[in-house]
Amino acid sequence: MLTVLTLLALGCAKQTPPGNIAPTPSSVVEPPCGWAEGTTVVYEVVKQRSDTRKPYLADVRSTTPMTLTVAEVTKRGYRLSLDYGETAITGLPEEISDGPGLALFQAMMRVMGGGFHADLMTDNLLTPTGLADLDALRADLKARMVEVSALLVEESGDPKLAGMMDSMLHTVLDNDAALQQMTLKDIEPLFMTMCGSFEPGGRVEYADTLPNPFGGAPLDSIGAFDIGHPDVGALPVDWSQTLDPETAGDALEDIVAELLGPLDVEAPEGVFDRVDIGDTGHFVVDLAHGWPRSATWQRTIRILDQERVDRLSYALVEGP
Repeated sequence: MLTVLTLLALGCAKQTPPGNIAPTPSSVVEPPCGWAEGTTVVYEVVKQRSDTRKPYLADVRSTTPMTLTVAEVTKRGYRLSLDYGETAITGLPEEISDGPGLALFQAMMRVMGGGFHADLMTDNLLTPTGLADLDALRADLKARMVEVSALLVEESGDPKLAGMMDSMLHTVLDNDAALQQMTLKDIEPLFMTMCGSFEPGGRVEYADTLPNPFGGAPLDSIGAFDIGHPDVGALPVDWSQTLDPETAGDALEDIVAELLGPLDVEAPEGVFDRVDIGDTGHFVVDLAHGWPRSATWQRTIRILDQERVDRLSYALVEGP
């Protein structure tokens, strides 16, 4: 993510378009880069996941209001007050929405979803650098775990399940890096186009990495921004990230060989063509203030006949 933001901050117009893609001659577009103390924006954040292994959850989505306020401007950047409202869940299948497990499901969403506060730090180019109040956030989330554990015991009658869940969450909450990652992963896409210098019709490619669907070291990838043309005070920007065809195939082959090695089984023919991971995004940047009017991020993971798609979208509902 930092690589993406740095590229944009350097300016799309300053990059050499790869291959035979030539930008349409036009003036460089530079939305404002910087915030005044007290600036507040409110976004509606929607999360959704489709998974071929769990088709009955395809219509489930969570909607959470998110408020960002510029609490402090420093020489090094900004401190933003990040407040999530309560998460609303829609599209639950009948076996959950009408069943006794609804209270447990809602409580678990409270732990991993909305209703919490954090202080987000960014640098002068509006790149998120971390959280300033990890201890307070950790204490808040752990307090929520007590409620979830009690409900889990009540619903299942098995205290061991509560202990297992507590252990899993503590693994994240007691690790600063894991807690930061869990909190920032749903906010970072909103900042991907901040402080950019855009050349309408241009394209920027860059080298990055994608998470390994089998675990282990990340896989080489190629990211790309395709800049649209200003329209009604806004600039559309499309983004994609795909596995590097020159290196990803060999890496996946080594991983699958390692997994199948103890079984003394060879990988089926064509299996590597059926494993893929990639990201896409679409941003509508308001040229008056630089905040996205809307933003979407999507990750697709495909392994053989199974596919999982995670979607995250933001819609500006108030401010700045």
